[in-house]
Amino acid sequence: MRHLFLAAVIGLLAILTNALAQPEILWSLTYPSSAEAEVCNDLIALGDEGSIVAGSSRRTSHHTRMLTMIVNGEGAIARRDTFGLSDHRLCNAALRRSDGTLVLAGSFTRNQTNPHRNGYVMIADAGDSLASAEYGSTGVDQFNSVVQDTGGVLVLAGQTSSSGAGESDFWLVSSNPPLPGPINRTYGGAEADECREVLLTPDMGYLLAGMTRSFGPGTRNMFILKTDSAGDSLWSRVIGGSGSQECNAAVLTPDGGFALAGHDNFEFYLVRTDSEGILLWSRTYEGYKCEDIVLTQDGGFLLVGDIYSGGSAEWDGRVVRTDSQGNELWSLTLNQEIDDHFYAAGQSPDGGFVLGGYTNALNGPDQIWLVRLGTESPIITVGLNGAHDPVVRWIAPVNGTYFVFSTVNPNFELSIPLGSDWTWEATLPGIPPGSASWTDQEAGQRHKFYVVVRSTL
Repeated sequence: MRHLFLAAVIGLLAILTNALAQPEILWSLTYPSSAEAEVCNDLIALGDEGSIVAGSSRRTSHHTRMLTMIVNGEGAIARRDTFGLSDHRLCNAALRRSDGTLVLAGSFTRNQTNPHRNGYVMIADAGDSLASAEYGSTGVDQFNSVVQDTGGVLVLAGQTSSSGAGESDFWLVSSNPPLPGPINRTYGGAEADECREVLLTPDMGYLLAGMTRSFGPGTRNMFILKTDSAGDSLWSRVIGGSGSQECNAAVLTPDGGFALAGHDNFEFYLVRTDSEGILLWSRTYEGYKCEDIVLTQDGGFLLVGDIYSGGSAEWDGRVVRTDSQGNELWSLTLNQEIDDHFYAAGQSPDGGFVLGGYTNALNGPDQIWLVRLGTESPIITVGLNGAHDPVVRWIAPVNGTYFVFSTVNPNFELSIPLGSDWTWEATLPGIPPGSASWTDQEAGQRHKFYVVVRSTL
């Protein structure tokens, strides 16, 4: 805004929305290594604005290691560890326990040429493997998610073809490595069913979320299943219609319900249910496959995944931010190299976000890719009689305390809704109440000038 004259404060009333400004990209980093390929599959945001990255590092076609990295708030590596010698270990999910140890969950294959694969969980600390356990039999089995119950027992979920009713089934296993726990259950139908997320629910039971080909009207549909603390099934729900809908991630919501994220055919897909799995609403957004969801500090959601862009950069990372009702607030498409994907995200205590996945340059190896987004700023939207006024100008809050904007509309009427944390009754030091006008020297128009002050100061 040109010609800013702080000659007045407020006689104003502003219509405020819940809109948030798209955050600044603070940094975007790749992490080259000597491996054939490396990927971030899970990410844990830390209190110091750093992050724990968990994934896999493929050394050869028959040798893959579990990988963990700790990075600081600037993206610099503070620690890097890999686990596995001549075998094939994949890390799909991670959990940080209260004692600081890490739980890594995925799969274990002793011979890459043999399709037999076991579900695998390992506890690590400072680069050392403290305990591990394998589950499964002669099929293809893997864990995709892990939680810890109130007694400290690990509960893992994924899919198994070694047992169950169909081609593959939802699989729930409890473990206290190296010892097994009391739960080892399968759920599903005659075809392929895959569990991608497990949540510990307030009643100490579990919600399993993923996709089914055994039930529902589509080729694939979202499938959620609720169990009690012993793993006994209480109810299940199919969500979706014709075509393909899959759930890749889920979170508990403050009202006790669930938010499910994945894709509906070739779009990001966000679904809200109540605590019984009854559909409340669903939304789709531009994107291809949503891989992770974050419940944000304000009760909204952050979705991350990828989008097909075509051209030289065929796949890009995709981020969509919504409010608690699924209304899109902002979105980003990020390109690092030729093939870019986000698989995980977290929100740091300062309100910013960390995104993780991998990027691939032309004919180059897959490399871990991390992006740090800054904090979001609220946007003031002002309008005349409820309609947005296109001549209104606004700028970002100064020190988070006030907004400045102007309008050339002489009949501009402003109001602040009850419950807002902004007020027109405050004044700036040394400035009397009221409003002033000034002339835009270039346009020759008379402007009214307003300042909105945060009332919580």
